[in-house]
This record gives sequence, structure tokens and C-alpha cells, in this order.
Amino acid sequence: MARWVGALVSVGALVAAVACGSSEDPASTNLGARCSAAAQCGSGTCITSGDFPGGLCTKRCSAQADCPDGWACATDSSGICLQKCSGPSDCASYGAEWTCKEESLQGSSAGKAMLCSGR
Repeated sequence: MARWVGALVSVGALVAAVACGSSEDPASTNLGARCSAAAQCGSGTCITSGDFPGGLCTKRCSAQADCPDGWACATDSSGICLQKCSGPSDCASYGAEWTCKEESLQGSSAGKAMLCSGR
């Protein structure tokens, strides 16, 4: 009986680890995908304003730690994760209207970063 309990605890820990890891993976939430409705995004957040032509699957954030690696918490729309970039070519997959530009980051004294933006 104790062996079964130990095995179940190990399986439960593995499932929890996998689930926790997936929340940080941009692919698991469709971060960066085009959208027209929140239901199309694993994160449940689709920004469709004129600042994000073609729509953007993203996730809400209040601090940098809320966004996965390669993304930053921008002040846009009260805090959303946007992809970091070093030049316009990094944002080309979003469409011709998108570019790499300096944006303010969410949080007191968070500063600014270069992020993909449709403005």
C-alpha cells in the first residue's frame, strides 16, 4: 500500500511540475499569435485595438515576473506582456505595421525596453 501512495505522490508532483512550466511557455498560451477574440488565445487575452493591428494574443501582467522569457510587462492596456526585440526584423512576423520601439514597463521604476508594437 505504501508503495502505491509513494507512486501517486510522485505522479502528482510530476503533473504539477509540467502544469507550472506550461504557464511560462509562450506557445502554451499562444502568446504572439494573431486573434480577433479572447477565445482564440490560451491566455484568454486578445488585444485588438488599433495599436495592435491584426490582434495579439497576450497575457495580463503587473510585474516583469508575470511574463515568460523574451517578453516584458508593458504599461499598455494596464499591463500586458509584449515580445522583446532589438530591431524591426524581430517583429516582422506580426505584420508590416509592427515595429520594434521603446515602451514603458509596468511597475514603479521599471524603466523602458525595446518591444514589438503596432504603433
